[in-house]
Amino acid sequence: MIGRIAGIILHRGRDHVLIDVRGVGYIVHVSERTAAALPPAGQAAALYTDLLVRED
Repeated sequence: MIGRIAGIILHRGRDHVLIDVRGVGYIVHVSERTAAALPPAGQAAALYTDLLVRED
């Protein structure tokens, strides 16, 4: 399970962010409230996460 992501924000969307962690980009879906509280692209950020796995 991935419990925390820390790195540089590459892109901010309304409901997601792309975070670069040592060369690997992770898309993290977030609430609009969380997205609004994050720093701008190019700045460091850390997010606590819950990993959801589905087999549709």
